[in-house]
Amino acid sequence: LNNSLINFSKLPFYRTPTEKINCYMKHIKFCYKEIGIEKGAEEILPILIYSIIKSDIHNVYIEKLFMNYYKHKNFNRCQHNCTHLNNNFLNFVEPKEICDCLDECMNNYNETTYYLALLDTAISFIERIEFKSLNISREEYNAFIDQKIISFKEPNKIIEISSQKDNKISKIIKYFRKQK
Repeated sequence: LNNSLINFSKLPFYRTPTEKINCYMKHIKFCYKEIGIEKGAEEILPILIYSIIKSDIHNVYIEKLFMNYYKHKNFNRCQHNCTHLNNNFLNFVEPKEICDCLDECMNNYNETTYYLALLDTAISFIERIEFKSLNISREEYNAFIDQKIISFKEPNKIIEISSQKDNKISKIIKYFRKQK
């Protein structure tokens, strides 16, 4: 798990949403493989919470917003003679005509969406956790968990969520330009 944590800690150094999502998804898949568990939130959520707390990512909340906002469905050029893609543009077809490659793209999108929602759940859990509900020393709590909670709430680290998409995009872009 330590190697996966090192790779997960590199998340802020990636520039594009695709690179960030790939880094995060590799971490999730490595955790499943390393621990030998079947897929499911009840098994991976505690590991994800541990990963966030132990990682050096100070702005994991913003990273999550960035990945979630810019995730998109990837429709690759079909390897078959399909009707659903024409020069990488999706054609509207009857459901019975959809081939396996489009189905695979949709599954990848759904899987990414699921694991980003799980990341959001882990962040929310960490934000709401209280010292008295844990079996750790006050020093450990202050060193790891309290620092993470503060990093979620620092005004220069957190984007104020706006209902206007343009405002949200510009704030995310401004934040990542400052990080250069």
